[in-house]
Amino acid sequence: NEMRARDRLGKRHTAMGIGAARLGMGAVAALGGGAAAVGGAAVRGSLKLQDHAPRLAIKYSGAGQVGMDPTALRKGFEGAAAAVPGAKAADVAEAVSAFVTKTGDLKTALKLQGDMATLMVATGTEGSELGNTMADLFKQFDVKSVDAMRESMAALLEQGKSGAFELKDAASYMARIRAAGRGFGDGNGP
Repeated sequence: NEMRARDRLGKRHTAMGIGAARLGMGAVAALGGGAAAVGGAAVRGSLKLQDHAPRLAIKYSGAGQVGMDPTALRKGFEGAAAAVPGAKAADVAEAVSAFVTKTGDLKTALKLQGDMATLMVATGTEGSELGNTMADLFKQFDVKSVDAMRESMAALLEQGKSGAFELKDAASYMARIRAAGRGFGDGNGP
């Protein structure tokens, strides 16, 4: 009887050890799945970045000119994002792309990419929304210089803080703001 009891006890310990091992492997698999999801997001961001840089480089070069170096564009997006904790290079590329699509002005967009990174993190605004808002200011309000754009974006950010509207929604209000501004003068500039 004693030997049978030890044998049963040994089997239980073995079963418990196997169960614990399975549980441990499940936890490792779950952690690995989480790491895979994080890794997958990083890969998607990198692919998005790789998509924007060559398109911008070719599309917005002058007629008959060699386009900008896509690697240099990508490094610029990465540098702008690295300078702002929480910013992503793919989001910066998306904001620049949206701005350039509406304005055709890649040089100004590149000068503003650090500001774009800061504003996206500070407000939770998507890259395309921010790029479109800045492009509307550029085109509709004749905000052409980098300093004037910074002043305008600061004013919009303050309006957002006061509850007037969120910066991410500003693009949808630009036509109305422009029309109202004309009633008080030319409505241009910051």
